[in-house]
Amino acid sequence: MHTILTTLREQTAAIHHRLDQSPITGKLMSNEVAPADFWNYLQAFYALHAFVEPLIYPLAAQQIRGIEQNMRIEALKRDLLRYPQFERVEMSLEGCDFPELTPQNALGALYVLEGSRLGGRMISKHLKKHFGKEWNSDFLDETPIVSWKSILHHLEQLPENLWEDTSVAAVGMFNFVEQALNSAAHTNNEKDTV
Repeated sequence: MHTILTTLREQTAAIHHRLDQSPITGKLMSNEVAPADFWNYLQAFYALHAFVEPLIYPLAAQQIRGIEQNMRIEALKRDLLRYPQFERVEMSLEGCDFPELTPQNALGALYVLEGSRLGGRMISKHLKKHFGKEWNSDFLDETPIVSWKSILHHLEQLPENLWEDTSVAAVGMFNFVEQALNSAAHTNNEKDTV
């Protein structure tokens, strides 16, 4: 049986795979990962979340009560403060195409943002093995108030006439994240060659 969830998975599979291989995220799962790599990841995701959270969560809150409590910008700020040895570089999202969101399709973008927590947990496990058990990250390890299961349940309740717009928003959000991470990788490369 075809559902909104199978539609979302099918439509986003290719770009999801590309994101796992991106210079910013792919490096974290290697055995050569260094604290500076995690710092670059944090900076990129801080810029991303600072931009998208105020746009996505208020719209999604019209369908999922309390979802604003899942915002992770504060967790990112706490993680960034753990690395005073690194210089902060401003990440620009100029030129990245953010999808048009409405209260009806916002769950597509939320699906991408909240789904990234699952990948984050895998990254966290790898980094704990690599850096030691005492290593931790508020951003990667935070337990959300509204669970992933609950978000999927809300998606499953969407009427079929909203599936296409929701999928378009999810693909658009994945594209935005990919552009943002490519921009961050470019910024890091420029910083390293200065």
